[in-house]
Parts: sequence; structure tokens; C-alpha cells
Amino acid sequence: MRYHEFITEAKTNLVEFKLQRKGSKGPAVKEMQKMLIALGYLKPTFKSKRTGKTFPNDDGVFGSGTARAVKAFQKAEGLKVDGLVGKNTIMAMRKVADRQERGEMDAKKAAGVGKAKAELDAMVGNVLKKREDKKIADLVDQKIKGKMRNPEMFDDLKSLISAKGKVSGEEFGKLARAYINKSLATYVSKLDFAGALDFMLQKTTMLPPAERKNIVSQVMAMRNEILAVKKMTPDQAVAKHGDDKQKAKLAALNKDLAKINKREKEIDNRTLDGVPVGSQAKKDFEKKAGFTNAFAAAAAMKSGAIK
Repeated sequence: MRYHEFITEAKTNLVEFKLQRKGSKGPAVKEMQKMLIALGYLKPTFKSKRTGKTFPNDDGVFGSGTARAVKAFQKAEGLKVDGLVGKNTIMAMRKVADRQERGEMDAKKAAGVGKAKAELDAMVGNVLKKREDKKIADLVDQKIKGKMRNPEMFDDLKSLISAKGKVSGEEFGKLARAYINKSLATYVSKLDFAGALDFMLQKTTMLPPAERKNIVSQVMAMRNEILAVKKMTPDQAVAKHGDDKQKAKLAALNKDLAKINKREKEIDNRTLDGVPVGSQAKKDFEKKAGFTNAFAAAAAMKSGAIK
């Protein structure tokens, strides 16, 4: 929208903002009633004493019940208690309502969607780790077990190769100190995992160099796969390693998240009777109109300062 078009539209909307009082009707009253209901100042329905029928309280009619709710809100927020809904009351109402609803949205993100995604991520990571750990164990059994010069150290070597978490050359050095000699232990301790594993296989097995290199390469690929998934977001982890059931669950969680984000955007861009009261709506207007707040701009428009 061009600047002059924005100003024209804003001017039309803002000058139409009316003081809401008992007897007022329309969408502005209805929106106000919805906020009062959400904040607990107004019951969702009321029962007619004359007919005994139940009616919604957000009917867009500013009656006695709405007036009492407005006064209760004004008293709680330290505003002038007159039952009239002017700019101060409506802005305070919107601010409190937005704060409450945003808190609910944040809670849903963290305790609901966020927690569920974290649990799903952990589930995928654990399944992957078990799978890769088994591959490593099977590889060691198939390729190394029958080629050991000292079969007694096989279990310790296998345990080290399949160890959870980060393993450095120091762990291999301890193994070398126990089964080979101290001088080699010092050398191995300074190597990284791949170098230490290759050196230990060279010294403790009858594997030819090419096969040794291939085993180290396979072990590193499996270990790196486990480490890589820890750095992924839940979406990335499930997309790459999850099964159909996990992917379907993630899709449902992302759908819920999209609804929450959409609602937050609606809150931020909300207007009431044409007046921008949502945080983002106000910022956008103030930035384009060049005034510190929307009502200052409205006053300028009424006085003719903005044509």
C-alpha cells in the first residue's frame, strides 16, 4: 500500500473510533466483550430473568452486565471507574488480554509442542544410536575377533570401539599400557579416535593395511552418524532417520505450531474498530504515520494536520 493510501485508510478508521458506553452496539462492543470473557470479568452466557433462556454475553450489545464487567476491569487496572470504554480502557484491556493469551501460546509452544518435539527427537536419536552401535559391534565381531594376536584383549577393545560418547586417544593409551607397553601407550594417547584405532589394530591384529583402513572408515562413519543427529533439529532428525509413524507425529506437531504462530500474528496485528491496538499493528502504523502513537496520529488527522 502506498503511503498516502495508508494514511487515507488509517484516517478513515481512526476517526471512526467511538467511545463505547452502555447502549452502544456493534463489532467493537462484541470484541470488547470477548476480551472481558477471556479475562474472567464477564461470563460467557447470561440467563434472561424474563424468559429463562440463555444468551451469549458477546452479543455486541453494551448492556448492564457488560458495564459491570468494564467497571470491575477498570478498578483492577487502576483506571477511572466510570464504565465507559475509551482509548485508555480499551488499550489496557487489549494489553492485558494479549499478555494473557501470549502466555498461553508460549506455554503451548514450550510445554506442548516443544516438549513433544524434544521427546520425538530423543526417541529418533536413541533408535539410531542402538542401530549404529549394533552395526559397530557386528563389524568388530566379524572383522576383528578372529584376527586378534592377543584374544584376551578383544572384549576391552570392542568395548572401547563401541563406547558411548566421545572417546579420545587416552582411552586407547590405557588399553595399550595394559596389553602392550608404556612407550606405545604414550604415543597412542596423543592420537585422535581414528588414528588411535588404526594404530591399535595395526599392533594387536593380523589385519592387512587395506582392510584395517576400511574398518576404521566404517566405524568412523557410524560414530559420526550418531554424533550428527545430536546436532540436528527435531525436524531434521525425523526427516532423515524417523519412521512413518514418527514423521506423521511430527507433521501433526508442526500443524499445531503453525496454528499457534498464526494466532500470535493475529494478536500482534489486531485492531479494534479500526484502531491498531496489537503490538505489530501499532508499530507499523506509527512507523508509517510518523507519530509516537496511533491516537496522536488520529488527533492530528482530526485537526487536519494530516491531509
